[in-house]
Amino acid sequence: MTAGKGLGTIKYNTVETSLMNEQKEKYLMFYNYYVERGKRIAVTLEVLDYLTTHEQDYNNIATISPAFMAAVISNFWMQAIIELDAFYYVNNDLSFNKFFNYIKSNWNLIFTKEFFEEMHFGNSIETRQISFTQKEIFDTIAKCENIIVQNKTDIDNLRKLRNNVAAHFADINNKGFSISLDQLMKVFQVTEQIINKIGVFYDRVSISLKPINVGDIYQTCHALNMYIKHRDYIIKAENNLLGQSK
Repeated sequence: MTAGKGLGTIKYNTVETSLMNEQKEKYLMFYNYYVERGKRIAVTLEVLDYLTTHEQDYNNIATISPAFMAAVISNFWMQAIIELDAFYYVNNDLSFNKFFNYIKSNWNLIFTKEFFEEMHFGNSIETRQISFTQKEIFDTIAKCENIIVQNKTDIDNLRKLRNNVAAHFADINNKGFSISLDQLMKVFQVTEQIINKIGVFYDRVSISLKPINVGDIYQTCHALNMYIKHRDYIIKAENNLLGQSK
């Protein structure tokens, strides 16, 4: 919408000004790896959240398969801690720190697309080009680094848990070795935010790391609840079928 022209429509166009190169390929390797790992973490956290807030569903599964449920909860906690920590551990070859440094060295060979917005008002078309300068990219990286600093306590706690609980034996009753689901979700949201702040320079797209089926644990619990509710009928029907087959 432009003042004095009323409502209109906006069309977005992208023009690639250079061919795929090794710098873009490595950038996409970072980015796609982050997205896939983020999706796994999203599902992990969603399952933990669901099972810890739906006591009856948790109890139903734990009653039928206690060993399975104990392993799921423990493994999912460890997975969330280890995979989230990997983004922030500076010595990791695919850490955010390495990602930022790579972009600073190759930004002009990675972000080569030109973006255009066409604003249509009746028969009138106004075109606006959007380009990202080195300063904008570097300033955004600095903001991402500052976000990490602001969340240093929770991020450092992930490393402590990864080293002392997930990767090695330690006294798990030590109060220094603990983290809440809310803290894990907070770090996950920070991770998603950083990925999107950088990703928009490449294709102007922001994404959610939560896949569409992130909450499909509900389907499993619903099926189990229906089985428990109608168990007598199901057993009777099964016995009748077995009797008919003899």
